[in-house]
Amino acid sequence: MFVDSEQIEVKYHVRIPTITKCPGKHEYIAGVDSSITLTCTSDGNPKPIYHWYKDNHDDSISNGENFTLMNINTTDSGLYTCNVSNTINGLTFTEAA
Repeated sequence: MFVDSEQIEVKYHVRIPTITKCPGKHEYIAGVDSSITLTCTSDGNPKPIYHWYKDNHDDSISNGENFTLMNINTTDSGLYTCNVSNTINGLTFTEAA
């Protein structure tokens, strides 16, 4: 028996991202904690593009799902934001956390 089939692709805009910290503490101590990794998780098709920002500045400090602070010190304190975006039919969809 022959079955005719057709593959379809469903596109959808990015979802609001979730950020996790590793280690998952509320406070980090300079000189004691050597690194912090922030992970941004989202979903979308096409696959989301990731950008990290610090203290609401316009310049991206990193791209990718993970952002790691090494040799942490007091200048690392601040608000970190992950923006995710994808483009469908010329329209760009963006979410942030």
